[in-house]
Amino acid sequence: MGTSTIQTGKRRATGIALAAILLLLTVAVPVSASVQELQNAFNPRGFFVTLKSSDQPEWLRSSFASGYYRSGDGGGGNGTGNGGKEGKDELGHSNITYIDGEVGLDYVDAADVDTIYSTYDHNPTPGKDFMIGYYKDEQAASLKAIPNFTGFIGTPGRGSSSVPDPSGGQWWNVPIRLSLGEKQEDGSRDALEPGTLYEFAYLRGNQANNGTTCVLMPGEEEGTYKGYIHTPFTEEERAIYEAHKYDEYEFITGIEGDSSDKTIDHKVQSVPMRYRIQTFADMTGWTDSKEYQEAEQFLAEVTEADYDSGRYVRENVTVLSETISQLNEEAETSVKYQLQKDAEWTIQQMIEDLKKSLETARAPRPTVDFEDYNTALSGAESTYESLQSQIGTQVGQYLAGPVEALKTEIDHAKSTISGTSSQEQVDTETAALNRARIEALDGLIVPDERQFQDSATGIIVTAPLSALPETAQLAIREVVNSTSEYSGYVSRISPTPDVAVIYRIVFYDGTDVVQPTQPVTVQIPLLDSFEQTAPSVFFLEEAGGEGQAVNAATPAGYRVFSTSQMGTFAVAGQRQNEPEAPAQPSEEPVTPTEKPTSPEEPAPPPEAPAQPSEAPAPSAESPARPREKSTRPPVHSTIRTTTGTISQKTTRILRTTRDPNNDQNQKNEVTSTTVLQTQAVQPTTMMTTTTAPTTAKDTSDLEQDANPNTLLYIALGIAGVGLGTLGYQLVKDGKLKDEEDNDAQL
Repeated sequence: MGTSTIQTGKRRATGIALAAILLLLTVAVPVSASVQELQNAFNPRGFFVTLKSSDQPEWLRSSFASGYYRSGDGGGGNGTGNGGKEGKDELGHSNITYIDGEVGLDYVDAADVDTIYSTYDHNPTPGKDFMIGYYKDEQAASLKAIPNFTGFIGTPGRGSSSVPDPSGGQWWNVPIRLSLGEKQEDGSRDALEPGTLYEFAYLRGNQANNGTTCVLMPGEEEGTYKGYIHTPFTEEERAIYEAHKYDEYEFITGIEGDSSDKTIDHKVQSVPMRYRIQTFADMTGWTDSKEYQEAEQFLAEVTEADYDSGRYVRENVTVLSETISQLNEEAETSVKYQLQKDAEWTIQQMIEDLKKSLETARAPRPTVDFEDYNTALSGAESTYESLQSQIGTQVGQYLAGPVEALKTEIDHAKSTISGTSSQEQVDTETAALNRARIEALDGLIVPDERQFQDSATGIIVTAPLSALPETAQLAIREVVNSTSEYSGYVSRISPTPDVAVIYRIVFYDGTDVVQPTQPVTVQIPLLDSFEQTAPSVFFLEEAGGEGQAVNAATPAGYRVFSTSQMGTFAVAGQRQNEPEAPAQPSEEPVTPTEKPTSPEEPAPPPEAPAQPSEAPAPSAESPARPREKSTRPPVHSTIRTTTGTISQKTTRILRTTRDPNNDQNQKNEVTSTTVLQTQAVQPTTMMTTTTAPTTAKDTSDLEQDANPNTLLYIALGIAGVGLGTLGYQLVKDGKLKDEEDNDAQL
């Protein structure tokens, strides 16, 4: 008990002593004694650069305006004081105002930079970590810290005439000599690298000679502060300083509460203080390139004699000159403002463009083929001479406009084409002459009706003259199979066809779709894909709905119908049962002679084409039916004069014939050729020539002569059967006679 009481008393005495010591420390050493009032500890004013080419320094670019002075008592707004005698603002700042805005130098030649300076209104202690620099030379890259940045920072000095402050004041200027740029002939280095973006910022490690720092002492609540700490530090303050000295400094623009009251915590508003400058990209990769030098030399040496001799083409050399001028302008106005790696990539593209243009300019004039042009010119002149005396408004005469247009094109071609013309120019004029000649011939005035033919599809539309404007043109587009548009149209045809070809058939007058005022006749040739079908014609309205069957005449190889509504039409059919294929011969067919001899039965004449019930059948001027779809792109045109080629179809038929001079069957292959249509080459005149099919001797298999060997075998067989029967009957008769004799004996 006694020992416990003694120990308890010792603990109490110890506690009282510790409490007394704590009370003494509390009274003797105030908490945060080194925390000053809450205001900007000292004012970093910005960064500026001195140039080798100018006596006037330039502020670096910033998101706020640096170096603006507020006039105050004693300062007068001239910025000539040292920051301690001018008037103060409500925060105690000397004649400095920071406002939002983009001011300062954007770009600078790296070789022109002398020194970069940072400016303060107090003297910062050398060797402290109070600034940082960043850089990047590629737009897609991130900014990187400049290594050993503190090692480039010099000793602070007052602004003077030798190192003037851009504001005209005498503040503390700290030199930054990066010496990171290109090495010069004298061994020195430029301050900055070309084509690089630099950014500079102040750090909270700023510390003035009077011990003031730019590190804030946190308040009791998060986001509040007591003020700036300064040396000498307590252990707590040193820990805070070390933890935040590399944070970027922000300038305080507003404080809640009295900034000089250190008994309360404050909230503040601030702005970042980062400054930037970008150097122009190095463009020597462009101007020193082999292609650039060769192009400049080529342009300087080419002469008129080179053009006259055909050594070079003037137009190509002109293009080269224009190309290098455009690329130089791009380099000066755009590429030099890019970061270096981006600029180098762009320069490579420019060199490739210049290289192609230089190769073209160096190429000699190519050999030009004038044969087609001369033919077209001769034909155009001949046609004009023939038609100019036939101009008029009567049937059989030619419209004046197209004929005069032909003469204009002839004159233009003669004045344009010369011995130095390019192949492209010659080809262009050749096509223009041919087109003008066709249009002149197309100006023939025909009676009563106009005929429009689409050369790609073979479709012909015949219209009364008064049904359409004189300038109307036929336009036909085939809806391509295996597309959603094609499938959509086919789904509207009932029953669903096995084979369908869909055309969009309309008339245009200029850019407007026009409908005929009177019925027109449409003639559509059938393709080979319809040989096993009986196709019908359907009209597919734009508004949708099921396709409407059109009453069409069915002359051989065509569908012809009359309509007043142009639009989308489908030729569609259901596949019929295919005939059973004939048995294949065991032997190769004998090649037929040119003309079969002695036919026992002449081939029946071809059936006459069925006449349409309500629409006219195709006239004799109808073009030949195309047997296969054209694979070239469709060319839609309006023509009255049509020309064509012979279209024929050959059918090979196997026939079995009798030959009395041979005991084996012969199989002759007979060729039946029918010429469907032949069109004349004269305008508006077409004829059809049909040759009756020629067939070979054709007889029934039942009428064939028997093979003699076969008959002999049959005869021998019959004789054998007869002898066998006779022998059997004799044996039978002998047995019966024996039985009768036996009966008689009994």
